[in-house]
Amino acid sequence: AVDPPVDDSLVAGGLATVAQAVDVQWIGSPLRAGQRLPAQTLRFDSGVVRLLFDDGVEVTLEGPAEYEILAAGRTRLQSGVLAANVPPGAEGFTVETPTAEVVDLGTSFGIDLTDAGVSSVSVFDGEVEVAALGSEQKRLLREGDSVQIGADQVINDTDIEIERFEKLWPVASG
Repeated sequence: AVDPPVDDSLVAGGLATVAQAVDVQWIGSPLRAGQRLPAQTLRFDSGVVRLLFDDGVEVTLEGPAEYEILAAGRTRLQSGVLAANVPPGAEGFTVETPTAEVVDLGTSFGIDLTDAGVSSVSVFDGEVEVAALGSEQKRLLREGDSVQIGADQVINDTDIEIERFEKLWPVASG
């Protein structure tokens, strides 16, 4: 049996938990491990933060970063580097960037958002669907695929740059 979607307004205490914060230089109020997070924006200049969402999704961020928790299963990366691991049952987890919308289909993937606003999306395992915001362009990406979406809203193939995400893995794996 599939449980009905949970109404966020009924969930007391937030949508995610700070699982780990390593060498983080927060902008504004610092967050600590174990802290529950409602819909809000996280900003930090440096360090690595790992979040555990209630549906089991793990998101690891490397600063400088700005990341917004919008609702259950929906987030927005305004700047920074992100790696996500989405377990079975949490498919549909979505990360928006200024140029793209990335919908997970059960996988691990990364997004590197450059200062110029270019979203690089890389799939480490499984599949994601990438849509260019403001256009009808969509692509299904599989393990080893990587694309870039710039302000022109065109999805371009690119080589996967695993090393861009290496700092996130020790934290992402706990």
